[in-house]
Amino acid sequence: MSTLVELVAKNRRRPFVVCDVSPPRSGNTEALSALSSVTPDMFFVAANPGRTVRASSPSIAQWIESNIKTPALFTMVTRDMNKTAMQTTLLGAHIMGLRNLVVVKGDNFNNSGCGTDKPVKGFTPTAFIRSVR
Repeated sequence: MSTLVELVAKNRRRPFVVCDVSPPRSGNTEALSALSSVTPDMFFVAANPGRTVRASSPSIAQWIESNIKTPALFTMVTRDMNKTAMQTTLLGAHIMGLRNLVVVKGDNFNNSGCGTDKPVKGFTPTAFIRSVR
């Protein structure tokens, strides 16, 4: 599948459209099938939006690329994983053929809600990007 840089370079004369996708909260991919009726240049798959448990961003990005046949960006949040988990997830995504990654820090946890989550912050986003290169 094409990378973001390749696609943008190819489509310089028109806007580049990216569609945001929230992964499902279950293992059911039925709702994802509806994405076939949307025609962006690329899908952007969020990671744990709202700090809720959902299917992983790389797994949904791979599903989209395999089933919808549209390139997808996946997200990794440095707040949520230690260094080993970040690097392992990235290696798995690479093996699945994913080449488009967005790295974010993630929102700080506050005292509302269940209050059991703790930030891991094994990497800063910049340090993780440096480790990939």
